Amino acid sequence: MLIGRVHRSPALPAASSSGGGRELRAAPRIACRIAVKLSLDGVTATSVFQDISSSGAAAAVPMEVELGQVVQLTFAMPQHHEDEITCAGLVRSVREKDGERVCGLEFHNLDPVKRRFIAKWVRNEINPEPGDIARNHWAGPVHSGEAYLVPADEKARPALRWSPGMASLFQQVAKHLLEQDGVFVPYAGSELAEGDRIYLEVVPPSSHCVLRLLAEVVWVQTPADGGFEHGIGLRTAGLSPMDRHVVKSILKFFKQEAERYR
Repeated sequence: MLIGRVHRSPALPAASSSGGGRELRAAPRIACRIAVKLSLDGVTATSVFQDISSSGAAAAVPMEVELGQVVQLTFAMPQHHEDEITCAGLVRSVREKDGERVCGLEFHNLDPVKRRFIAKWVRNEINPEPGDIARNHWAGPVHSGEAYLVPADEKARPALRWSPGMASLFQQVAKHLLEQDGVFVPYAGSELAEGDRIYLEVVPPSSHCVLRLLAEVVWVQTPADGGFEHGIGLRTAGLSPMDRHVVKSILKFFKQEAERYR
């Protein structure tokens, strides 16, 4: 089994953002030094995670890889070397750093219990002062339009329904869903935890249309001071071509309405 010494560090700076200064990363990452074994097409090598979150990690990959390839990963979290974690790592980015090929790997086929454990470890490493865990995800007072869990019987997958009540907020959310496969949803309930799989239902303002996406919880945010910045980070299955057509049509409608009342 591979054993690595953790390098404790504060959370890494937020990923680059698009307009509004909001963070695009659904689950926060933290710098670390965690040994990992990588396997691809029968070739096995060892490396070290340079950062990690409950949704993925970055590591120098000493073999030829391309975007979209899947690497098998085996690693253990610090102080838990006997509890080995195995999953697939989808190569989402490749960059050169200090002469090494550093890849951003997205975790797939990761046991929900293991994902929850990684998220808990990251949260403990961040160890924020009271109130510091809250992050600015959306511009404006989003707490007035918090999501709620739709009741379901034991045979149905739970659905989290979110109604961004203002057109300006919905436009931010819609553009984000078109470009990203992760989203932060304001949610004050306690029923959901990292690793849970649910449906995310987004209801546009003044509409009976409901956008429904399959999603997995990768981060649960609970402010230490009981403030309004609670919520969950979701990794979504993405929009279908029909979903994209509907979302773009709704955005076009709001734009036309705004121009009409100028």
